[in-house]
Amino acid sequence: MSRDIEVLDRVHQTPTDIWSDGKTVWALDHAASGADRVFASEINGCQRMEASEFEFDRCNRFLHGIWSYGDTLFAVDEQDRHILSYNMPDATQAWLARSS
Repeated sequence: MSRDIEVLDRVHQTPTDIWSDGKTVWALDHAASGADRVFASEINGCQRMEASEFEFDRCNRFLHGIWSYGDTLFAVDEQDRHILSYNMPDATQAWLARSS
């Protein structure tokens, strides 16, 4: 990586977690209003990749962690104690698993 991503785009309200697949940096944004979102930036060029970004379902309002193994992204919903899974890259919800 040639440099830090020093300033997040203005659309980031409350960044709460990041993850990378080695090519893209994914930043979870826990919005004060509206849906939580995942923003994407190139890891080397630091350019925002808007076509790869998505909003979570509005019923998932307390997301505080993301992780992925490539074709599935997992997010933790603090309020209802679910681990949510989304198919990548279209972010369709894959399944819910109640945490113990």
